[in-house]
Amino acid sequence: VSGTKAQAIDLSLSGARQIDAQLSSAMSGAHDLAEDLSGDWVPDARLDARLKKILETYPALSSAGLSYAAGAGRSDVEWVRGLGGIARRADSAGPPSAVDAVWYARAASAGKATWIAPCYRRKLGALAAVYAVPIIRRGKLAGVLSASISLDEIKSMIEGLDLGPSGFPELISADGTYLYHPRNEFVIAQKTIFD
Repeated sequence: VSGTKAQAIDLSLSGARQIDAQLSSAMSGAHDLAEDLSGDWVPDARLDARLKKILETYPALSSAGLSYAAGAGRSDVEWVRGLGGIARRADSAGPPSAVDAVWYARAASAGKATWIAPCYRRKLGALAAVYAVPIIRRGKLAGVLSASISLDEIKSMIEGLDLGPSGFPELISADGTYLYHPRNEFVIAQKTIFD
């Protein structure tokens, strides 16, 4: 039995490493751009090219964008992956949705990059986890760079794991809520590991 248990642990760790590698590489791309933006502002055409390149380089991501701090005098920009390919959102300007305001505020208050648990992103039309990186210029918040990954993409990564004949994957948020479970009713009912 101990050999089977060790094999199950090895398969689980291998699967977690695979997913972590994909997410870590996408985070690296966001950090590189955030570092560039912390210096001088990147011209709009170059910023568009860099955001688009992030999506081209990291196919797991569903969007990449930059929301400027109030008073910056610049319009937010977001690139999204959709059925027609990768495109710049035409309606990026305007007030952020409540969800967008949450990830922006959390990254700004933390003063460092942070993951936001999956939530419905109206602009994407999907549940997505957001990786948000604050842009600090001359000691002040200049904006927040975001990269989103849809829960469908995360689910696809998880379902692709080989956990042996009797293993099954689960994804659990920091508060214990099931984000993925083979029994989808757990996710729909927002059950927790404590239920």
